Amino acid sequence: MVDVSELVLDLATILRPHSSEVRQQALCALQAMFGIDQQSSDSPKRRPDLYSATWRKIRTTVLAEQGTTCRYCGVDCSDDPTVDHIRPVCSGVSPFEAGNFAVSCRRCNSVKGGREGWQKTP
Repeated sequence: MVDVSELVLDLATILRPHSSEVRQQALCALQAMFGIDQQSSDSPKRRPDLYSATWRKIRTTVLAEQGTTCRYCGVDCSDDPTVDHIRPVCSGVSPFEAGNFAVSCRRCNSVKGGREGWQKTP
């Protein structure tokens, strides 16, 4: 049996020379892979704008206008579409800025994260 603590130390060693953004993306990917939710149910939402009536309306409109094909990989994501901010909110744009939305499958949206200009590579 593999000692999990050794794997964690190996991963920390591998990621050490990389930027904090890369380390954070790796942590998020691992959390998603193992189904770990870092927010407790009583904690404030990380992005409260995504739970607002304004966002729900924008999301519905974008899906109606653009359909359910992922902008990045072309897969039909009608079972679980997301609406991505093309220019990330963390770059300072308004979360409700018109024209800054694209339909994305959950995987592409997660991998893209807060990067602008990301394109899936084959």
